[in-house]
Amino acid sequence: MDACRRAYIWSGEEKTTGAACMVAWDKVATAKHCGGLDVRNLQAQNQCLLQKLLHRLHLATDSSRPANG
Repeated sequence: MDACRRAYIWSGEEKTTGAACMVAWDKVATAKHCGGLDVRNLQAQNQCLLQKLLHRLHLATDSSRPANG
């Protein structure tokens, strides 16, 4: 997925070579206030969302679960 995003950002195409890249991807993914473009790291975001889901499932209370019937 990141390869597709990189190619689109640098060339607007589905694929690109390293020669078309103007800045390292690590710099692109850096926050704007730190000088980057603030493009989210999808792997890190996916891990966070999975942990959030596990946390919610683990701490689910009777009041947060739907009633049966």
